[in-house]
Amino acid sequence: MNKPITIKPRISEKGYSLKDSKVYVVEIEHGANKQTVKREIERKFGVKVKSVNKVNIKGKKRRTVIKKGRSSVTGKDSSLHKAYVTLHEGSLPFYEAIEEEEKHEQKVQAEIDKRQETESKPKKHIHRAKKVSEAEK
Repeated sequence: MNKPITIKPRISEKGYSLKDSKVYVVEIEHGANKQTVKREIERKFGVKVKSVNKVNIKGKKRRTVIKKGRSSVTGKDSSLHKAYVTLHEGSLPFYEAIEEEEKHEQKVQAEIDKRQETESKPKKHIHRAKKVSEAEK
């Protein structure tokens, strides 16, 4: 199966915490298998994939009740297919924007702290004694 598949990053807190152990979470197409996901990640991002774990999440059943007609409509959310991709080395560019934003926030916070520190110090007022001229005496 040489057909390219679409791979979308799944950005979540759990996925962000797994980034340190070189595991990335991606959404994949319904018909994709582990080998296809591995080949596509290696081709798109130029990294070496160690392993791929695939998870299929079934859609939840939903029910909507219509009161006037006394009927209910049942439906189902779409199913989700995701893969946990473990890399040998390197990283995927999914969280670079988040990391840049965190660095920027830390820099701004440091500037604010520095400003507050200088404002909180008591200012030394220099009182200059006025020279009283003999004419004014």
